[in-house]
Amino acid sequence: MTAPAEAGGGFPAFARRVAEDADLAARLRPIPDRQALAAAAVAEGAALGLRFTAEAVEAAMAENRHGWLMHPAPMPPPGAAS
Repeated sequence: MTAPAEAGGGFPAFARRVAEDADLAARLRPIPDRQALAAAAVAEGAALGLRFTAEAVEAAMAENRHGWLMHPAPMPPPGAAS
């Protein structure tokens, strides 16, 4: 069962959505501050019906530090409309 703090698929579902949605990625990519990015991700996720915490975003950034430093939001897959 999904914990209330991670409803709707939580952060993993949001990360997949960002990878598939160039507009969403474009809104998040220019945010250089980690805390501001985490807050924006939580807000964007909530608008999509996905609930997760800023701490979940921070943990994902820490887990893949190099990837997040290179691309604050996942890049769209090759061939995706931009």
